Amino acid sequence: MLKKIFIALLCLVFTGTSAFAAFSAKTFAAAKKRNPKDGIIVYFYGPDWDVRSTKMLKTLWESSEIKNACGDASMLSVPVYQEPNEKQKKNAKAIREGMKVPHIFSYPAIVMFTEEGEKYYILQGDEIFEDKAEVAETIKAKLKLFRERKAILKKAERAKGVEKAKLYGDALLEGIEPPANALKIIKASDPKGETPYAKRLEFDVFKLLTDQTYKDPDKPDKVLIKPDAAVALVTKLAIEDETTYLPEQRQELLACCAAYLRRLDKTDSRIKMLHKKILEIDPDSIWADFVKDSEARWLGVEKKKDKKEKRRKRK
Repeated sequence: MLKKIFIALLCLVFTGTSAFAAFSAKTFAAAKKRNPKDGIIVYFYGPDWDVRSTKMLKTLWESSEIKNACGDASMLSVPVYQEPNEKQKKNAKAIREGMKVPHIFSYPAIVMFTEEGEKYYILQGDEIFEDKAEVAETIKAKLKLFRERKAILKKAERAKGVEKAKLYGDALLEGIEPPANALKIIKASDPKGETPYAKRLEFDVFKLLTDQTYKDPDKPDKVLIKPDAAVALVTKLAIEDETTYLPEQRQELLACCAAYLRRLDKTDSRIKMLHKKILEIDPDSIWADFVKDSEARWLGVEKKKDKKEKRRKRK
């Protein structure tokens, strides 16, 4: 018996396969009971209206490549019926019991949940129609981030005071979502809101660009700060300091300041400077789209055509 176990372990070593492979579950409740280290990964497909996603249940979802990519997760497949009969409704309800289904724009979709059932990533539509190896690599990358998140949050749970706040802040800067009760925790450890984490969590562009508060009708003395002061503040928070706020928060500050200046004087030369910095931070974000639209609409700058659009026109 021992000899057989030893041979089996040797086979695992030489084939490069993990001894702790993902395991299948029939319901969401059953998946949670297994207490999977890498959470619960769910494949949503349309059995009565999407032939392709139903076929992919076998060709993709149940393939060894995807199973290996899922690490130590529970794997679950969930049918999404278009016009379900009573039996199908009952079946779907039993499978999804206890699951908070997020909004999905395109099927098939792969949704990753934490062990507790909180969503942390979605792949959908075209992302899943890619090469199987690419889908597997994407899953591995997202699981790696998930494991890092768990390690940082576990360390933060043991920490106290400002050190706890710092760890949560570092996690958020890396794109790792903090726990739902993080704000309450941070308030206790950082009551003055001086750590970067507190500032990121309570980020409010309107409060930052006004005199301490919203333009409240009950407080008429509190008004928008002057343009020069707004530019100075945004330069300090979003350009000179690259670590306190998240990249998208810095872009939002820059965009709001640019819009504020534009309303007063669209020829203000500082608008271009703010736009340039937005594009430097992330040229593919929604704030970068804001820059292109704003310059085309208000400054008469012709929008550069996307390379993909050019290719489509050539065909």
